[in-house]
Amino acid sequence: SGRLAALTSKTAVIFLQKMLRAGCNTEGALKMLNHFVRSKAGECFTTVDLMTVDLKTGNASFTKSGAPPSYIVRDGRIFRLASHTPPVGIMTDLCAERIDFTLKNGDIAVMASDGISDGEDHHVWLYNLLTYENDLSVQALCEKIVNTAETEGAGNDDVTVCAVKIEGL
Repeated sequence: SGRLAALTSKTAVIFLQKMLRAGCNTEGALKMLNHFVRSKAGECFTTVDLMTVDLKTGNASFTKSGAPPSYIVRDGRIFRLASHTPPVGIMTDLCAERIDFTLKNGDIAVMASDGISDGEDHHVWLYNLLTYENDLSVQALCEKIVNTAETEGAGNDDVTVCAVKIEGL
């Protein structure tokens, strides 16, 4: 927690961006990140929640390591994509799960930190919000999720949300 966690998280983002942009596959980049994080002195780990989308076909992969569920909102239905894996840097061998999902026009993919969706009892307000507020812009949806999480006391951790609406497939 605190400053070391923030630094590790930021380093992981930069590391993955550079590796993936250089053409490294997701699994290879995550294995290298796991080794890098484990080599730091003291207990250090980070969650990874990565979505890749083929914008021609809509085929998406959600790679999760210690990350909370992601949600796909489609025509009032919600698909919960969850993994029960430890964060990067905890285990000697990488333990990540890849979940494949085909996205369609109009789908909204929502990825949030555990400060949003920590604990099963907090999923009710999030499901209701995603079901009944999905006509908002993705910016407004993210702001509403963050504001509601703070009023609902969803978590004691950071509160971060990313939402993407799929259009033009």
